[in-house]
Amino acid sequence: MSCSTRDNRAGFTLIELLLVSALLGVAAAVVAPRIGALLPTMRLRSAGRQVADLLRTARSRAADAGRPVQVEYDLSWATVRIVPTSEQQDDARPPEPLPKAVSIVAVRLPEGPLMTGGAVLVSVLPSGYVSPHSVELSDGRRRVVVESRFLRTVVRDGR
Repeated sequence: MSCSTRDNRAGFTLIELLLVSALLGVAAAVVAPRIGALLPTMRLRSAGRQVADLLRTARSRAADAGRPVQVEYDLSWATVRIVPTSEQQDDARPPEPLPKAVSIVAVRLPEGPLMTGGAVLVSVLPSGYVSPHSVELSDGRRRVVVESRFLRTVVRDGR
């Protein structure tokens, strides 16, 4: 066998590897800005899920305690919390701030006016019933609405 004969080994040439690397770089450059544009939307939806989860936790606490609990929406500070009863003072937790740049725009109560400032309290009964209301969250460009109707809480994109 001669030294000049080429081995037939499987593999990629350097040019093939460079070409694939260049194509991956171009694809990443096209996709990266789109992912960055999705971050505010994901942050806003995360805030909506945070509010819905807090309402579920309030339902569980009310059922466990056998007495109503209240959820407080502080529109000025963009925080939500379960208001501890006098028996739950040891279990009191600080208000949960919403993600950065997300604010509570309004709380709509069927029996009262549209609340756009201050703090709003909503009752949660041991049966799981939550006073019907909706919470409108915004990041300045988009809106998400958390609607609570009786035993169900839904997060949807705002109008």
